Amino acid sequence: MVKQKNTHLCKRCRNYNVFYVNYICNFMKQKVGFCAVQQKIVKETDQCDLYKYIPHVEKTITVNHFDFVIEDLKELIQIFYNYDF
Repeated sequence: MVKQKNTHLCKRCRNYNVFYVNYICNFMKQKVGFCAVQQKIVKETDQCDLYKYIPHVEKTITVNHFDFVIEDLKELIQIFYNYDF
C-alpha cells in the first residue's frame, strides 16, 4: 500500500492565523502564524494531518434580487412614513 504524502500547507488551512507586524505606515505579514488546533506557533510552510479547507462561499446578487429589495423598501417607507415612535 502506497502512503500519500500530505501536500497541504498550513497557510491555506482554516485554523491558521497569520501574524502581522506594525511598521511605521503599514502592516507586514510574517512567515509564521498561530495554529488554533495545535495551540502553537507554526511556519506557513508546515504540514499536518489536521488540515481543513477554508470555505469559499460567495453569494451573487442579481438585478432581480435588487428589484425585490427595492419594492420591499418602498412598502416599508409607506408603512412607517408618518409613524411616530
